[in-house]
Amino acid sequence: MKFSWTPRRLLLNFAIWTGIASLLTIHLLLTDDRHLPNHILVMRATFNYWTCALLTPFVVSWAFRISALRLRVRIPLYVAGFALFHLAYCIIRTGLAHFDDPLPVTYGHGFLMVLASYEFQNFWLYLAQVVAAQALVEFQRRTKAAADAAELALRLKDSELRALKMQLQPHFLFNTLHSIGILMERDPAVARTTMVRLSDLLRHALKQRAGERLTLRSELEILDKYIAIEKLRFRDKLDIRLDVAGEALDVLVPALSLQPLVENAIRHVRTGSGPTRIAISASVDASALTLMVEDNGNGFAQITEARGHGVGLKNLEARLLHLYNGRARLETGGTDKGARVAITLPLERWEAADG
Repeated sequence: MKFSWTPRRLLLNFAIWTGIASLLTIHLLLTDDRHLPNHILVMRATFNYWTCALLTPFVVSWAFRISALRLRVRIPLYVAGFALFHLAYCIIRTGLAHFDDPLPVTYGHGFLMVLASYEFQNFWLYLAQVVAAQALVEFQRRTKAAADAAELALRLKDSELRALKMQLQPHFLFNTLHSIGILMERDPAVARTTMVRLSDLLRHALKQRAGERLTLRSELEILDKYIAIEKLRFRDKLDIRLDVAGEALDVLVPALSLQPLVENAIRHVRTGSGPTRIAISASVDASALTLMVEDNGNGFAQITEARGHGVGLKNLEARLLHLYNGRARLETGGTDKGARVAITLPLERWEAADG
């Protein structure tokens, strides 16, 4: 593991040691019993900790580099690191002593004096840097683990959404091909037209990503292609009406959210005689968009438990849970004179037009 020293981090390192030097300077000014000049006291504290600031990047980088090793290997390396830190500190500090503590001794003699005088101080300074580096290592590990977990959860969620979509597309395709098969026997010309429209619809549907949301306007365009196919099959036996508020058209909805509702109404709750009437509405309040599909069929009470609500509704309900984490809901209701399915979504707008 490595630690990258950016200019911002180097500046922060310098600021921390400068702050410590300032505190030491205040302490020296208040407790000086030798009455040394103030500028000497300031330089002494500053040189001590600016030397640490100069060496800290090397100490922290070294601690990071060996952090993955076993403790019994790291301990002798930490000891070697301290020896190098103390040696480098004393070399630099001996050179700076000419300004804050000039003594009539040679550099070598002065170096030995500094080497002996600063050993205890440097041990604690070095230990503080190693502990800080180890804390940074642990922080990075936890951050990376959290990021990996979040990425894994996102990939899992996307995989589940893709699985739901792959379940929906064949389901829809098989139902439509069944309709075309019926039309081939009754009206080959209409069947050919339906095939063309199915191709157009599938091209749009397959372009949508698993978790993609698009404006209600675009969703209605896809729905219109589906309705056109079903009307070719049922003709005047299918009456579908839309009542969509203008302010709802730019609200974001999950791709292929209306088509399963309409398909469910056509397949599961059709009347025995007379036209099937389906009303599609969209309304907006302060915080939510409500999509509703109502029909004049037998109602959900007449649908046996074995048949359930169909693949489309179950699939859509699962997608809403994944996409909105409980902030959206799908509700079914109605009476024996008709069924009603309503979706309530958080109000999220996209000002740009769909491409």
